[in-house]
Amino acid sequence: MENKRLVWGALCVLVGTFLFLGTPTAHMQPSNLLINPGFESGDLTPWSKYGGTVTIVGAPNPVHGGTFAAQQQDASSNSTKYLHQGTAVQAGNDYQFSAWVYVPDPNLVSVVYLRIAWYSSIPCGGSKGHVDSPHIDSIPAAHWQQLQGQATAPAGAVCAKLRLMMTPATGQDPTIYWDDAVLMAQNSSTDTPTPTPSPTSPPPTSTPTSTPYPDNIFLNEYLPAPHAGGSEYVELYNANAFA
Repeated sequence: MENKRLVWGALCVLVGTFLFLGTPTAHMQPSNLLINPGFESGDLTPWSKYGGTVTIVGAPNPVHGGTFAAQQQDASSNSTKYLHQGTAVQAGNDYQFSAWVYVPDPNLVSVVYLRIAWYSSIPCGGSKGHVDSPHIDSIPAAHWQQLQGQATAPAGAVCAKLRLMMTPATGQDPTIYWDDAVLMAQNSSTDTPTPTPSPTSPPPTSTPTSTPYPDNIFLNEYLPAPHAGGSEYVELYNANAFA
């Protein structure tokens, strides 16, 4: 029985060992820098528009994901219209940007594309240039299409605006839909590099001692609430040849 009955401390050590060995390592994933990227708040905030009209709509209008999308209409001129949102960025970082667009009638639209514009102050001011995604002028009718681009923030850039751009065809008043925009950093220039140690002779190492892994030990019985004057106990059964 002495080989089978152990104190509470032994159980705690055993459970702690299992928890330590079974704890997964967490990995951080890049996050979307945009607020309300899919217009799921039901309004445009904090997006802004340049030209035309923008309305947040739901079914039966086209929606790519969630409940809402942004409906962009142009009834004033043939100039490019866009939605835009600013966010802080860091010079030297790589950024990926994307959004989904839906064009009911491609004959009314000349081109759609995305633009990331860089600025030297917050809020976004002091232009530092821009980068466009590929310009799409052959748009499938009534079909969601993802526009994508990638760019590196130039020296001095601390703010960026993602613009969802649309240029109407000459003399036309199109209606299109935007949804599920993304702007995220692919790396961070603030990461501290790991110093490379100078080559030295390796120190002598000792031969590791093999430690038996706790196996073939079973919880046989436990008493968590003994009668008055009694003691709590746990009984483990050791099926190994060693104690």
